[in-house]
Amino acid sequence: AAEERRRLGLGDEPIRDIFALLERNGCRILRRPFPENVAISGVFIFLEAQNAAFALINSAHTACRQVFTAAHEYCHYLKDRHDAPLIDTLEIFGEKPRAIGGRGGSRLVTGGIKPMNGQLTNGLREVGPGAKEQFAQVFAAHFLMPPAKVREVVDKDFGSGRRLSFDDVLLIKRYFGTSAQAMLRTLRDLDLISAARYEDFLSLDPVAREREVFGASAEEHGPVSSFVSDRYNLLVSEDTARRKTT
Repeated sequence: AAEERRRLGLGDEPIRDIFALLERNGCRILRRPFPENVAISGVFIFLEAQNAAFALINSAHTACRQVFTAAHEYCHYLKDRHDAPLIDTLEIFGEKPRAIGGRGGSRLVTGGIKPMNGQLTNGLREVGPGAKEQFAQVFAAHFLMPPAKVREVVDKDFGSGRRLSFDDVLLIKRYFGTSAQAMLRTLRDLDLISAARYEDFLSLDPVAREREVFGASAEEHGPVSSFVSDRYNLLVSEDTARRKTT
């Protein structure tokens, strides 16, 4: 993740528009809502003959979740494109879907999808977060929240050795544009909060508290709609103009 940030010239500042970043670097993005009983967070597809890569992001999820999913799919684009198609569920991200349709939220794969690991169950292959998905998770966390920058923000804003409050965590996660859950994991892994404090904070509702303290939260479910990239809109506009002239 650090190498890719250097290659892109990002430094260690937060990524303000990861969807545009992926588009500019060859991974086309489509965000559209999935039904509530579908536990899919993202899908990565690579068409080898056309050398074309696509990531589908579930826009029914919160903005924070979509950002992390995009970073996860970007890792697949960089590292696992020849293993595509790849399907990522909320279970892989350490979350449970709002509705699981009786399947327990597991990643159930049929057809030509290539699994990372797992065993056959009732004619389907049930796949858990294997090494490939774990790598993508770590990549996404470091790509969005560079450890050195997280430490710098904590030291600068709160002072070295201060015991962070839940409101402090919300402020930090707003700066990086990630979810409270993702930030809590990062702070725990960097020993900036204890394991016990991590568990305590994990049980709190970040949406209500963030709205109360800061006025709004990117972890709320907003209007469910589809989003296409600016590049796609430009192509449509150019095609429309071409048709009018011919």
